[in-house]
Amino acid sequence: RRAAEGKARALQSDDEVAEAELGEVRVALERARLRQRWEQLRDLVGARGDMSDEARAAFDKAAADQAMEGKEAESYQRALDVAEVQIREARVAVMALEEQIAAQERRQSRIAADDAELTTALRAKIARKQRRLDEA
Repeated sequence: RRAAEGKARALQSDDEVAEAELGEVRVALERARLRQRWEQLRDLVGARGDMSDEARAAFDKAAADQAMEGKEAESYQRALDVAEVQIREARVAVMALEEQIAAQERRQSRIAADDAELTTALRAKIARKQRRLDEA
């Protein structure tokens, strides 16, 4: 039972860690989306042809960075999906362990009841034998 409770606590701890990581991934995903949106707005403000060579090079680099951030956002989304699956699996495992603990507690309760019943019967038998010895 203690081992099962330890496993349940460990899985719950893993679940909490996964939730925290999921939050971090969501924040990073939102940042990537905001950066991408900022790049798109900047594209609308100035036309590439109206820029100096230096500004155009900076713009091209920013566009390349934007493409990388789009890939990064997709990667974050995949990580988010995986984390959500892991959280669901951890919750199922915790529920299974909780059921095992409950079953173990039911077995222990039955054993204790049987023990009490046997102890009472044994005491009664000893008392009968003692009365016979006292009578003899």
